This record gives sequence, structure tokens and C-alpha cells, in this order.
Amino acid sequence: DLSPEETHAMAILLVIRDLGKTPDFQKAMPRDHRTEEEVVIQLIKYMHCQVPSVRTLNNHQRLLIEQSMMAQAGFNLAQFLQGENVPHDIAQFKRTIQEHGDRVFKFSLLAYVCFLCGIRGVESPYGSVFMNNAQAVNLLAGLRLMRQ
Repeated sequence: DLSPEETHAMAILLVIRDLGKTPDFQKAMPRDHRTEEEVVIQLIKYMHCQVPSVRTLNNHQRLLIEQSMMAQAGFNLAQFLQGENVPHDIAQFKRTIQEHGDRVFKFSLLAYVCFLCGIRGVESPYGSVFMNNAQAVNLLAGLRLMRQ
């Protein structure tokens, strides 16, 4: 149930998220802000001239992406689905979501699902190679657990 402006924010996030992995952008950040998520947050806040699509976001959209990236910084859904998260990671994610609200939680989970669907994306133009039936069953089970 994303609004049109939240859908736009999601599209921008999906486009710019991998910039956080770019060595040139990481080197341009302060040493304590070089994680993938922090690079994206810094790009949105301070370097939007370098990322023209960010200029199309309003303050609500920017804040939604920033809060979602903060929530994702300490919690990885793929690791959760594989049983690799420790309880501290889950508790930290819950605290972040409680602090920022239900919209950020839903936005973050949808972003995770989109990221997972994009894994191995260059291998086929006909849909998600990674998100097959077995992966979807695992994902849905994990999302049910996240609701609790």
C-alpha cells in the first residue's frame, strides 16, 4: 500500500542503492561513513548534484529512504532468512523500526524483497532467476516471522 510518492522513492532507492558499493563514492565519504548504507544516505543528504535522480525527491521521500537505509544498516534480510543473524541484529532492527514507524518497516521490507529479486538479474531478461518457488516460500516464511 505504497503511495505514489513512496513508490517513486522506492524506484530511486533501487536505482541508487548500489552506488553505496562504488569505491570512488566510498573514498569520498568520511572514514566513519563508508558502509554501503551510509554512503547512500550521504549521497542523498549532501551529494545530490552527483546523483540527479535524488533531486526529484521531496523531503518526505528523502527521509523515508534515509530511515530505511538506517534500518538496513544493522540487519540483512537475506542473512535472517538463512539463519545467520544474531538476536542483537534483530533487536536492533526492531528498535530502529519502532523509532521510525510502520511506514519505514513496510518500505524497508519491500526494498529487501526487491533487492532479493534482483540477485542474478543480469542472467535473464525474463524475470527473477534468484526468486524461484523455493526462495519465495522461504521469503514468505521469514516475512511472516518479521510480522510478529
